[in-house]
Amino acid sequence: MSDTSSDTNLEDTSSSSEEASPSQPQPTPLLYFSHLSLSQALVGAGGLFVLLLVFRFQAFLSLSEAYIGGAHADAGLYIWLTQSNIRDLFELPWFTTSAFYPYTRTLAWSDNFILPSFVVWFFQACGASHVVAYNLTLLLAQFLSGFFTFYLAYRLSDLILPSLVAGASFMLAGYFTAQLGHPQLQFTLFFPLGLMFLFRFLAKKDLLSGFAFGITVLCAFLTTVYYSLFLCLIGLLFFIAFWLLRPAKLSVGEFLRFGLTAALGLSPLLFFLFPYLDVKDVFGSRGLYEPYAFAASALSYVSAGPLHLLYSFTSSWTHAEAYFFPGLLLLFLFGVSYLRATEAKQLKKRSRFFLISFIVALVCSERDLIQLIVTNSRADVQVAHVLATLALWSALFFLAKILRQMGELEKRLGFEVVTNRALIGIFFFIAISFIAVSLGPLGNTAKGDISFSPFSLLFYVVPGFDSLRAVSRASLVALFCFSLLIPFTLPLLRYYKKSATGVCFVALLIVLLENAYTTYPLEPLDTPSAVVQHLAQTDLSRDDVILFLPWTDELTPHETVKSWGEFAYRNTDYMNAAFTIGASTLNGYSGQRSSIMKKYPRKMSGFPDRRSMDTLQFIPGLKYIVYDLRAFPGMTLESLLEKAKGYPDELSFITSDEANKVLFRYTPRSVLRDSFYLRTPSYPAGLLDLELEGQYETDSPTITINLIEHDHFGGKPITTFELPASGEKETISLVLPESSRRAHPYRLSFRYDNSHKVTLYARKHSYLLNAEQR
Repeated sequence: MSDTSSDTNLEDTSSSSEEASPSQPQPTPLLYFSHLSLSQALVGAGGLFVLLLVFRFQAFLSLSEAYIGGAHADAGLYIWLTQSNIRDLFELPWFTTSAFYPYTRTLAWSDNFILPSFVVWFFQACGASHVVAYNLTLLLAQFLSGFFTFYLAYRLSDLILPSLVAGASFMLAGYFTAQLGHPQLQFTLFFPLGLMFLFRFLAKKDLLSGFAFGITVLCAFLTTVYYSLFLCLIGLLFFIAFWLLRPAKLSVGEFLRFGLTAALGLSPLLFFLFPYLDVKDVFGSRGLYEPYAFAASALSYVSAGPLHLLYSFTSSWTHAEAYFFPGLLLLFLFGVSYLRATEAKQLKKRSRFFLISFIVALVCSERDLIQLIVTNSRADVQVAHVLATLALWSALFFLAKILRQMGELEKRLGFEVVTNRALIGIFFFIAISFIAVSLGPLGNTAKGDISFSPFSLLFYVVPGFDSLRAVSRASLVALFCFSLLIPFTLPLLRYYKKSATGVCFVALLIVLLENAYTTYPLEPLDTPSAVVQHLAQTDLSRDDVILFLPWTDELTPHETVKSWGEFAYRNTDYMNAAFTIGASTLNGYSGQRSSIMKKYPRKMSGFPDRRSMDTLQFIPGLKYIVYDLRAFPGMTLESLLEKAKGYPDELSFITSDEANKVLFRYTPRSVLRDSFYLRTPSYPAGLLDLELEGQYETDSPTITINLIEHDHFGGKPITTFELPASGEKETISLVLPESSRRAHPYRLSFRYDNSHKVTLYARKHSYLLNAEQR
């Protein structure tokens, strides 16, 4: 096995300022890191910025007018998050938002987006509007993804132009354009940053590298939880690959030191992790059937989005979450890298076994293809998934054997340092492992399938992976590795030595062309309607609750939500409207589907009718209802008001506007029966203000009422109070204790002697955030 000069042309100038003792020569470092000068960094940053400017020219033109990625559905959720985090993170109970009332810890229902929110806050503090600050944050994230990839590629390869192509290919990957409506996915800058600290640890064996890696994982968690889990897996696979290549070069003690310092850097995560554990306690882990539905397949890696300039015809080959086609050039260079890593004769046999296993796994993972070529589709798809799983484990086994034997061959040749060939092996191993993970469970356990794929192992063994749904996003790490392989594979091309600049220029043009989209979403946030503006000028607080109707435009025959996509579009608009008003709302859309989100669309579909009015009574603090007439083409304002006349004591028409929004004031009135209950937040301790009227039915002057909680305290009273049976309204204030199940609301009912009659009017809940308020 021979090695080219490209494996030995790296120069460790990063430590050149350290003077070596003449009598004690410095030991040869395990990994050489090239030094990137300021001028080189500026050249790389300038080139990447120009490319980003060209690729996102429409976004730069609309910087102050429209949100990159759109303003509705998932994009609207993250617009709301940036505003909500800035205003509410340290004012409301920890990780509780003003949406999804009466649930708490609702920020942990999906990616929390805390770090980007405070970048937005910084830009706003500098005088930018929210739309400008939001857009600058997304563009900065994309730029840093490219720059850190360029920086890492250069430090490892010492080749500036191929490294620039690597940075550009990752920054401008078509997947990110197709997924601009998912802003959290644009923050892949943590991949190159985290991997850089892993390589730095190999080069220096210092404690700072581990600490910095932990901080990077923490920052990823405060942006998108997916990426923090992927980073941890990158670290594990990195050390496995390095151990296979150089088993004697990393001691157990050094690995433990890295782990301990990384844990120290990650330790602030505890402040943010507990809300996610609380939410998991309520909603449980996701079933394997969810990642099964969102998994990638073989065709995902050759599929681009429907707006792609060249490859839009491939968009029907996979689902909308899995457009991971990196372009023919990167796939070609990925193949070249594998040939380079396995060119030794001693590796050919295992190389063939790996390729056969991997190809079988990819083919058998393609559900649609299997169903086309078999007769008994269900049984044969199950068999195909078992074959795919076995082949996938076999491929990973043979790849590990290839790395181990590659390391042994390099040791015989006297290579103690990490060579370019070894670097290719590390990147290839990480890429293949994440492709394996992206294929998901390879079996639908909800239908009785057996699932023992690499993802299933992570799902059952590694904390956090049982909360992942869009497992196809693991492919992003593979795309990142594709880009990192560029500076190690371009020099292997025939014409590179004759014209390195020309080859890099052509490669860059191909990358740009193969990732270009004809357009991408840019939308302004809807201007608040007159009804919303009217409410914004009303004296409302976050203890007041507003409900927007309808929840969704259409229900199934079983009265369930027909389209969760349409539900997301409508309810994220409601969230942004409620933020403008400054009140809380029951509405919302996120990564979890609560009981309210599932049941209330059915219960309130006929508003205003008896069923919907009975449902409204359960929500303390509800003051206003905003009804959107546009959702019902056959409904007019006159017919709606005619229906509302049936409830004159509860509904008062306030106003309507040109957007067909109708505003009602809600005044509750409930005769307390055994079936009646209130939904209130369970954490932290709260104050429940009740306006009650007790009437004599016997000669007792007072009525003893027990407040019962059903879901947290097993139907036991949490407080008891006396109500005068005077026939007049009395205001009672009750302190509600906090529950250990912090993410699930209370279900409170009232128990008293049924020979009396008790009527509940106003009801309002407020948080008790400190001892003085109690």
